[in-house]
Amino acid sequence: MITSKTSVFIATVIVQYSIQAEPSAATQIFIPQFEQMMSGDEFTFYQKLIHHELMKHGQAMSKIMIHQAAQVVGADIKVAIAPLNTVNFEGRAHQEQLKGMLEQVGVREMTGQDAKQGRRKMGAGARCDDRCLVGCCW
Repeated sequence: MITSKTSVFIATVIVQYSIQAEPSAATQIFIPQFEQMMSGDEFTFYQKLIHHELMKHGQAMSKIMIHQAAQVVGADIKVAIAPLNTVNFEGRAHQEQLKGMLEQVGVREMTGQDAKQGRRKMGAGARCDDRCLVGCCW
């Protein structure tokens, strides 16, 4: 999910260059499949979390690649994509939260017990963030 803050950052970049692009054909195929997987009952909560984290990792890598490409082509591009750095930073923070949740949920699904020592304590009512597509935050 894209938050309104993220949308503003992306819109800022689009306005600076007056370029809009449609999602690729692969993205247009992937998103409905991902949404169906997340809303269905075929996958365990852990499996949904792992696929969500994988998607977040792919997004982070794409953002890093855009940042690196901007460094190669020039300063004006670096300035234009600066707002995307904030989006990337937030996405990476979400990934770290997901890792802690994966550890807790994975151990619980495998053993029926809570992990003794985890990356993060994810107690009752813990939230990863408002962009989460898995439903762990709802």
